[in-house]
Amino acid sequence: MNLATHQANLLALLLPGQRELSDFPHATAPGGAAIGLGVQIYRNNVFHAHLNALREIYPILLNIVGEHYFSQLARDYLHRHPSNSPDLNHYGGRFPAYLTQLHNERSELEGLPYCGDLCRLEWLWHRAYFADQSLPFDYQKLQTITEGEMPDIQFVLASHVGLIRSRWPILAIWEANKNRLETGAVTATEEEDLLMIDRRDYKPTIHRLSSSQWQLLQQIDSRTTLATILASPPPDRIEYPAENQPDIQGLLAIAIDNGWVSGFRLPK
Repeated sequence: MNLATHQANLLALLLPGQRELSDFPHATAPGGAAIGLGVQIYRNNVFHAHLNALREIYPILLNIVGEHYFSQLARDYLHRHPSNSPDLNHYGGRFPAYLTQLHNERSELEGLPYCGDLCRLEWLWHRAYFADQSLPFDYQKLQTITEGEMPDIQFVLASHVGLIRSRWPILAIWEANKNRLETGAVTATEEEDLLMIDRRDYKPTIHRLSSSQWQLLQQIDSRTTLATILASPPPDRIEYPAENQPDIQGLLAIAIDNGWVSGFRLPK
């Protein structure tokens, strides 16, 4: 057995539900009891390191469900989705999807239909904080694009920018729990929450977007060409008079000036 296999087995042994000491007969020879105790100590340390990482990333959910239930979720999540990175700041990206799936499986989450979307907001906040700093938009490079190339360019969102839309008032839930206020019963809203997470001076902030802003930034995130963006109908499908059409070029200029858009590419 080579070193890589030994390391993989040891890692599996330390993660909840992956492997058991009985899977390794050589480890239960004389002194096996002491080995078992050592494994339990390391396994407990590994779990609490991952639990603390999730507590730091998802404090709003922690406040809603409580410490005990959050710990149960963290243990089950670690069992289903072991970390594949040595940096625990990268751990927990699948937690929102995990919670969305779990909501359909567990009756105790029936009253929290928004939990998956809320955790997506928390993950984007966390990701924005740790994202690399994007370079300023290169206006001089944009001036080198020819008239024939311009319709095909694709703008690029800054690495710290994240977008989320939800039928639940997740921003209000986030703000209420951050300030330790009672939220009461939560119902779906007629107008979706269209939100963007930005970062200013290394501090993430949440912006509520108009439908036109959301459509523009979502199209940029989907690598839509400039020609398609400019030709897209208004997101609310209202037939605007010509003089009242949403100013997409103006919105794009604002996005660039605010650092939400950090660059562009030309498809090959």
